[in-house]
Amino acid sequence: MMPGRNDPCPCGSGRKYKNCHLALDDEERHSWQGLRLEPGGAGLAPRRRNALPPPSEIGGHWEIAVDAIPITFDDDLDARPVMVLVAAGRLALHVNMLQQAPGEPAELGALVTRELRFACEIASKLPATVTVRDASIARAIAAELEIQPLALGAPPPIVRASHALAAADEARRSLMTFLAPTAPADSAHISRPRRWAGWGLPPDVVRRLHAAAAAFYRGAAWAVLADDEPLLTTGRLSSIAGPDAATGSLDSATAVVMGNAGVEFGLSLYTNTSDLDALYDRDETQADAPPPESILRPEGVVLTLTLGSMDDMDPAMRREVRAAGWEIAGPRAWPQLIVLGTPGGGVTAAQVEAMIARLEAIPRFVGAHRSVLLNDAPWPGPIRWHDQETGIDITFAGADGGELESPWDPPATLSPAGPEGPKAQPGVLLSARDDAEWRAAINSTMEPYVRVLNEQRPSLRTAERRVEVVGRFVTFVLAQLQVPIEAVTEHDLRQFLYSFWPAIGDMSAHDTSAVLPALRHFFSVMRAAYGVRCPWAKLVLADREAFLERWRSRPVEPCDDEELDEYSFVFTDDLVAREMMLPNGDEIGMHWSAAPTDAELAVLRVAHRQWLMWRDEVIRSGTTAPAAVHDGLVPRLRAWFDAPHPMFGGATPRAATKVRRRAKRREGR
Repeated sequence: MMPGRNDPCPCGSGRKYKNCHLALDDEERHSWQGLRLEPGGAGLAPRRRNALPPPSEIGGHWEIAVDAIPITFDDDLDARPVMVLVAAGRLALHVNMLQQAPGEPAELGALVTRELRFACEIASKLPATVTVRDASIARAIAAELEIQPLALGAPPPIVRASHALAAADEARRSLMTFLAPTAPADSAHISRPRRWAGWGLPPDVVRRLHAAAAAFYRGAAWAVLADDEPLLTTGRLSSIAGPDAATGSLDSATAVVMGNAGVEFGLSLYTNTSDLDALYDRDETQADAPPPESILRPEGVVLTLTLGSMDDMDPAMRREVRAAGWEIAGPRAWPQLIVLGTPGGGVTAAQVEAMIARLEAIPRFVGAHRSVLLNDAPWPGPIRWHDQETGIDITFAGADGGELESPWDPPATLSPAGPEGPKAQPGVLLSARDDAEWRAAINSTMEPYVRVLNEQRPSLRTAERRVEVVGRFVTFVLAQLQVPIEAVTEHDLRQFLYSFWPAIGDMSAHDTSAVLPALRHFFSVMRAAYGVRCPWAKLVLADREAFLERWRSRPVEPCDDEELDEYSFVFTDDLVAREMMLPNGDEIGMHWSAAPTDAELAVLRVAHRQWLMWRDEVIRSGTTAPAAVHDGLVPRLRAWFDAPHPMFGGATPRAATKVRRRAKRREGR
């Protein structure tokens, strides 16, 4: 959007646009709109200098942002534009677009130093400090200034690196809104050259990257590893690690295999695990929103190779690959690079070599440990493996071996666990039905969700996976628990995740990886679909580690009764700690048959729903300590067993169970 004559100037000077950059922009309009500014320019410096305050009013602490610009040029297929912006406080002293920026930090640093010199000429001032985002660029600038100072006899500025560049980033955002208003928000720091040549890599490195990507595609490691099962990979590639290897080095990187969910395929390498955590912490409801700054501006380097359809490739890149004869494994196996956290969004040959090594090593690791990773063999503990061909060491932590431990800590306080909203039906139970009636009830329950899903228009593959998982959950709630979806509780969700799902014998890691995202979406739209809110669902579905640990540690046939009991007791104990289970018979004065009758099961179901409703009432009254909640519930339950209940023909629940037990004993005779 173009500023008005009386609007503040986008350069940050504080002056009105008409008194600052209007005349200069009119003259340079074509260059600015195309984001192609020529460095230097004999006439530019005096005019830019006239738009700035006097040198005495310009601060001495300067920042330089070096960022990729998400644009392409029809007449330069190898362009990879980078913005270099020099700021002093709120003043943007100088900005230039490097149309073909190098990926190697030393070469890019030399160009950034040139822009710093020009900024000094414009401002008629030398900085006391210069801060850049990347340490390798800081070293390159310092080395350049040691050879040729900014001014003869003047002390060199202190050059340092800092991830946060508040002043330069603010100026950059303002200029990007002004210069490239149509640039997508989710690609603000991502280079997108139209051809591989735009990365400035040696052709042989690109050839071997394609060969490794083809081998990785054929290995299909995503059929075994989910994207939340990262691998720690280490291995110094000394033959190509240059002087800047310490910065942005991928000698040690967390590798994430993409593709288990069937949407995005490829491999991502993270040098800082906090960046991976930021990605995992995104809520499913944010999946279609632009990524936040914490993901687009990572603390470390994030190097991703995606494998996609030929139709998604730029035609210029397709022609380049075919002309060079680089290997492609199939029509959906065309590789592309996405680079974050590097100077100017570039990539070095050393970083690509590190990616090649992981693409080659990981399928071999998966092949060597396939049965363990798929839980077809006993878990031996963390797997450590060395790939002889690449020298890469891979560690997979997986689940802990030994005795089965609870993945949950005992809660210190309790919170409500029932449905809320105008159409919530806490405590309601469904009556027994035949198979046709159950199918009709399940279908009618799914219809509102499918309608909302269709309105949101996700990809067909995503929609199918969501419906598959949500359909299983709805069937479990309605047919097994005999509860309408408007009465669903936290207990029911936990029962599905930690007991029902792990017991389904034919569920693979691929299927399991889709459960939490699908249910996060389901609960996020429950208010729109059913008029019900379940605030507790978000926290339960965020506990990815507990869900995966329960699935990985599930007993696999053949197993003995003791192993099954231990697995069940761990989950039951957690429900007891959360006051989501009925107390034992002695505590409430009720004793059940070893093989409960239908009447006993009916009483148990109703009593359990009453318990969960009372639990929320007690908690909402201000009592949240588990022991105190328990003490408040037991007297209610005792009284309930001895009060007439319409469900049992006016008899008390205690009497109803006794009558049915006596009748069953007479039948047995």
